[in-house]
Amino acid sequence: MYKVERIFNVLALAFGIIYTIASLKLPRAPVGDPMGPIYFPLGLGIFMAVLGALMLITSKKDDSARHENFQKKNFTIVIIIVALGIAYSFLFNKLGFIASTLLFLLALLFLINGPKSWLKNILISVIFTVGIWLLFERVFLITLP
Repeated sequence: MYKVERIFNVLALAFGIIYTIASLKLPRAPVGDPMGPIYFPLGLGIFMAVLGALMLITSKKDDSARHENFQKKNFTIVIIIVALGIAYSFLFNKLGFIASTLLFLLALLFLINGPKSWLKNILISVIFTVGIWLLFERVFLITLP
């Protein structure tokens, strides 16, 4: 599993570098600070590259069986979360913010907390989704799909 971990660390570093380079190619703002729209993506790309480098540097070779089982379980959870994120991005435009976010959070919380915490999972999903929707709609005056 050490090799797989190293590959993911290299991919994280490469993604951060590519994202940083791509953010520098974004169009400049015609009014105000020309670099204004670039600061956040640039900072995010640098942050991702630094984290990828740190993960690569700090990864250790550990061949113990306990570590192997832990890594396999975590790898499976990461794959499921990525699949949920992709499904969320596809459902967002079809179902709208409220329905797609509610389904995404429910699935994510049931994956992490398990079905025994069903009431907590539902309450967190509903309160978070409605809260964010109200924040954007009423405070920021931004209409969500």
